Amino acid sequence: LPCREELLAFELDTLRENERALLAERHLFNLNSLFDLESGLIVEKDEKFSVFVNSEDHLTFQAISGGLQLDETWKTVNECDDLFATHLNYAFHDDYGYLTSSPANVGTGLKLTAYLDLSGLALTEQLNKFVHSARVLGMNVIAENSSEQDFTTARLFLSTRRTLGIKEETILQQFQDFVEDTVKAEKLARQKLQADFPDRLEDHISRAY
Repeated sequence: LPCREELLAFELDTLRENERALLAERHLFNLNSLFDLESGLIVEKDEKFSVFVNSEDHLTFQAISGGLQLDETWKTVNECDDLFATHLNYAFHDDYGYLTSSPANVGTGLKLTAYLDLSGLALTEQLNKFVHSARVLGMNVIAENSSEQDFTTARLFLSTRRTLGIKEETILQQFQDFVEDTVKAEKLARQKLQADFPDRLEDHISRAY
């Protein structure tokens, strides 16, 4: 791909189970994804960009970055998507956008996910408020243990859900605003713990070891 450098290609049906598990651990492959004998995975050597071929959809682009670098990450995906579009005829409708195999992705086909450690909100009993606010805004919250109900862990995946009837730029801005507000609330919660409940904070940190 001219848009990326140092790419590795895998035919999923040739990989052993432990090799697929390794890709899943590195968030490059979902073990629950649908794939067949013609499915493949193209991964950049630094693992920041990948293309899943012939899974639930014919093509799934993924870009990963540290911090809230949404514009840069979106630019990476968009450039490669435009390149593919010059060689392929995407299923696209003028009114509905991209036509995907899953109705949940029809429209922009864009999904954003942030991995958050909200220990401060959890210890100050504000985590449920965050989950409620996210769901009101049409976002999904899944705990690190892959449960949408069990929030015993403060490490969560926050993801956008709406793709139809909305522009990519709007999805990006709304998601960034919410994540930034959440990070501010988390910082305030940690400051409060440090100032008002130092023993409780020390106990929590010590238990991690």
